[in-house]
Amino acid sequence: MKGHNAAARGVRDGLAAIAGSTAEVEMHDLFAETYGIANEWGRKGYLAVINRAPWIWSRIYQLVDRRENFGSRFGWLGMARARLSELFLRFRPSAVFSVYPAYPYLIRAILEQRARPFGRWFVLRIRSR
Repeated sequence: MKGHNAAARGVRDGLAAIAGSTAEVEMHDLFAETYGIANEWGRKGYLAVINRAPWIWSRIYQLVDRRENFGSRFGWLGMARARLSELFLRFRPSAVFSVYPAYPYLIRAILEQRARPFGRWFVLRIRSR
């Protein structure tokens, strides 16, 4: 178990262990839920680069990690933003934890459109050095 999904499972399992039956915890992979087979192709390509040419991924990640404003570059994620908005309205979370780099921009776009459907949100991010 590596990466963002492992981090998300760790947060989910930790919250469940601490809160027990007093809290309901959901975990979602918006890309898998929204983009289906296209997400699967992208995931396979991403894993191939990481496993066969990690230096390429390292360089890409460094460039992305240094960018300050991605908001205008995530317009193509409209379907994922709509899915996340639906989840917020249905689940009405008291807190949101995000471990994927694109999600804070989706959350910001949702918050700009309507009142916050949850109390707090947290982004767990590991920066490369």
